[in-house]
Amino acid sequence: MRVHFIGCEGVSMRRLRELTEREGHVTTGSDEATMGHSAAFVRGADVAVYSAAVKPDNPELTEARRTGIPVVGRAEYLAAIASGYGRVIAVSGTHGKTTVTGMLAAAMSRRFPTVHVGGEIKDKPVREERDFFITEACEYRRSFLELRPDVGVILNAELDHTDCYKSKADVLAAFSAFSENCRFTLYNGDDEELEAAVKGNRASFGFGEGCCFRATDITIDEDGYPSFFVAASGLKLGKISLRVRGMHNVLDALAAAAVALSEGEPMSEIAAGLHRFTGVKRRMERVGSAFGAEVYTDYAHHPTEIRAALAAVPPHKGRLLVIFEPHTYSRTRDLSGEFATAFTAADEVVLAPVFASRETGDDSAVLALFGEIKKHNAARYFASYDEINRYVAGVLTSGDLALYTGAGTINRAAEKLVSDYGDMRE
Repeated sequence: MRVHFIGCEGVSMRRLRELTEREGHVTTGSDEATMGHSAAFVRGADVAVYSAAVKPDNPELTEARRTGIPVVGRAEYLAAIASGYGRVIAVSGTHGKTTVTGMLAAAMSRRFPTVHVGGEIKDKPVREERDFFITEACEYRRSFLELRPDVGVILNAELDHTDCYKSKADVLAAFSAFSENCRFTLYNGDDEELEAAVKGNRASFGFGEGCCFRATDITIDEDGYPSFFVAASGLKLGKISLRVRGMHNVLDALAAAAVALSEGEPMSEIAAGLHRFTGVKRRMERVGSAFGAEVYTDYAHHPTEIRAALAAVPPHKGRLLVIFEPHTYSRTRDLSGEFATAFTAADEVVLAPVFASRETGDDSAVLALFGEIKKHNAARYFASYDEINRYVAGVLTSGDLALYTGAGTINRAAEKLVSDYGDMRE
């Protein structure tokens, strides 16, 4: 069977293509970012799979439907792939899905789970079998409702993707429906609204005393790395020491530990796996140095994620300079008020143009956001990566930390800064 992937360069689609080939099928693919799209590409395929970024008038979609080739969305295809495995664990939430999926793969590594993740885990599984399938469950366009997992995880629920969710209540309703599709749900018990929304057989994790699984006795070492105890039913089950920074990663690791414990993993194996976990690419990832300053990149593109990232930057002696690329016009416009105060931990913010992704628009949203950020931070706006890097190169000094963050391609600007100026010192 030949499966054709339309929009094949997305992380999820690349992984689904790999899993399809593992099943012995032939695959082909196309993407706007590489060869573009043509009706000829899909001809002769037995199935066409398309990503959420593919527009309805895509010539390959049109041709597939015209010629009777079955057309399947990415989420539906993921659900079909997952159904061929023993137990399915689906990790959902507005933030942290990729990290927790990677952590869970590490915590359950002795079971050799097959992993579908929306990012690149630094320590990839070396062996994958069919007993467990661990996947991200994305809420965009409610695509996670296609899944029927044995275990569902809900990390958090906030307003995001405002092109398809109109309110927090709308978001909570979607996560509630997701929980109803799960045989068992582990959820963030510190979120009272989520507590009320989750249905069915469930257990909570969090910092609060009422949670079934708790993180207690949290300590931070001199390099900023946290350790904590996992407690349940008043008993301390074991200590976890992480190699990723930030309180959000403590909660993420607790979620992974709670799932692994529920699946019968020994605490010692869970702790060892989570200690081995060194993160996901573009999650507070060091790129290099320039002018004696450290240069990092991160994926944070929502106000809550930005606050968490800024609280988790590595120790440094100088200023914190944040270069932020907003992601989608709708998010930039609709969450402008929250973005305005998300950067207060930074000494200066440099704003890039919006990474449009699937949307179209103009500069009005980012210029309005720039005006709001300037009320709380020293801030500048530049219309290109080259202009941004020229400015950053002019202000960085030894001991500073420059954090390039966003879900678009801002990491390329960080890489170019290090490439162009990495050998220079103050």
